[in-house]
Amino acid sequence: MKKIIILAVTAIIISVCGFIAYRSITKAHSVANISNELVSEKEYKLYLYEEKKRFEETGSVEIWKVDFDDMSAEEIAKQNAFETLCLVKISNIEAKKRNILLTPEDNDKVMLYKNSLSKNVPDEVIRKISLSENEINKISEENALYLKLFESITKNVVVSEGGFTEYFEANYSGGGISQEWLRQQAYSEYVDGQKKIFFDREYNRWRENIDIEINTNLYMDISINDFD
Repeated sequence: MKKIIILAVTAIIISVCGFIAYRSITKAHSVANISNELVSEKEYKLYLYEEKKRFEETGSVEIWKVDFDDMSAEEIAKQNAFETLCLVKISNIEAKKRNILLTPEDNDKVMLYKNSLSKNVPDEVIRKISLSENEINKISEENALYLKLFESITKNVVVSEGGFTEYFEANYSGGGISQEWLRQQAYSEYVDGQKKIFFDREYNRWRENIDIEINTNLYMDISINDFD
């Protein structure tokens, strides 16, 4: 059964993520404890900055003035960042259980994430977060192992022609674009979507057996404005 323990003097419930609240002792500078691995404030802030950037690319800086179902955009961004962090950490646990490990041949996956960081996270933000090169390497390797597990888990996913036809008709029209080109693009998107659905189902099953502790006081203190 999934146990998510919130470390704080006062317990709270955060509805979107389904957090279950318990009292416990705050661990300084650790925003969470995932299956006995402490997650630093710095690491969480990196995921939060990436989520902040995605929000602003979608809705500009004005998005932070918007509420969604009585939750602020910032609250949703913080929870999305935390869920992404959990996804990577829990996927790493599962990969090691399956003896799926990084090899020198996987360096391209590590560099893919590192290059993405270099492109999307300014050096000034890295300095504000105080992430060391070793910490960046560790986060990059964890994301690479998550990707390797994803590929291993979904490599045999088969999609139905009927399902694709229904997806294509619901989401695409020919317009002035080559119908064949459009179908190829749509098919690639459909396959990726089906793989994600399959992987998410497996991930949710793994997560049920993982203990997640959250340092609520520290979590609530962290803000998207920390990067300004």
